[in-house]
Amino acid sequence: MIVLLALLRMYSYHTGVSIAKQIYKILTHFCIANNFSHAITNNASENTACLDHLSELLSITLDSRCMRCMGHVINLVA
Repeated sequence: MIVLLALLRMYSYHTGVSIAKQIYKILTHFCIANNFSHAITNNASENTACLDHLSELLSITLDSRCMRCMGHVINLVA
């Protein structure tokens, strides 16, 4: 079964740490933190910071599990 979860509205700053904490809350709320395996992001610095912090929260290494969305990258360059 595949489920797509959306982020809740964030009232704090959109820093990598605050985004990671929000994702972590969602993953733990639905008891799926152990199933988190890959992330697709653009190349924004807060996404990299988010994945670094999320790696620490989940005690996993996301370096080889992070994919960049080419559509987002091309849109940023255009």
